[in-house]
Amino acid sequence: MFSYSNSSNTSDNWAGIITATTSDPLLDTAQGIYVVNWTFDDGNGNAVTSTQNVIVDNTTKPVLPILTDVIGQCSATVTAPTFNNVCSDAVITATTNDPLTYTSQGTFVVTWTFDDGDGNVQTATQNVIVKDTIAPVTPVLADVTAECSASVTTPTAEDNCAGIITATTNDPLSYNSQGTFVITWTFNDGNGNSSSTTQNVIIQNTTPPPAVACYQTATCNPTTCAYDITGTQPEAPVVACYETATFNPTTCAYDITGTQPEAPVVACYETATFNPTTCAYDITGTQPEALCVRYHWYST
Repeated sequence: MFSYSNSSNTSDNWAGIITATTSDPLLDTAQGIYVVNWTFDDGNGNAVTSTQNVIVDNTTKPVLPILTDVIGQCSATVTAPTFNNVCSDAVITATTNDPLTYTSQGTFVVTWTFDDGDGNVQTATQNVIVKDTIAPVTPVLADVTAECSASVTTPTAEDNCAGIITATTNDPLSYNSQGTFVITWTFNDGNGNSSSTTQNVIIQNTTPPPAVACYQTATCNPTTCAYDITGTQPEAPVVACYETATFNPTTCAYDITGTQPEAPVVACYETATFNPTTCAYDITGTQPEALCVRYHWYST
């Protein structure tokens, strides 16, 4: 922008100081070279003209704004900066040939061009930093319990940038012996952030062994998760009809319960013998003469 007044003057031998006049504009706001034609008239019929060049040329470069780093965890997008033209106060947006959005980890540089449209150009750079600094969120892992053996399933975790992450471990995933074991799981998001947690594996046989007789042993079989009975109980005694032999693990002997049927009355010289096959008494021997009778009870 350039302005000037009609204060151009000259001196005259009669009129003294004469102020020039012009029909050309006295204010020019656009860039360029303009010519003003001045007329000097002494009022006595004498006039002369002269020209004056007006040059409007913006030579001041744009004032660069302060460009701060743009930082993101998983991605970052930059916004084009703006600046004001020193002559027109117009807001001008900077331009660039670089991408405005970044989704991979790293540091990137955006070169901005500030052109005020008057031939004054400046450039500035802006850093774009995409850096994941948040570790995966570890889940709460429940204990894995079993009686004989257990296999553990690999857990997963949620990460702000990588999404679902599968854990890793150097510990075994299968256990078949009694005890409590601890697995350490590591969750690595691939961006330099990791977290870890532990999980208990508890192998505890809570099923009571079956009742076994003396000389017998119940051993838990981890393969079948059942008890193997070994050894034998003592041989059961022979019992009569209506009697029962029940093994008593406390005394390690058989308890005889029940009774034989009542023995019949037999005569002298006769014998009543219990027959377990027929569950009845066999009468053997002969009676004497009728007058010689005795009564005998046979019992076991």
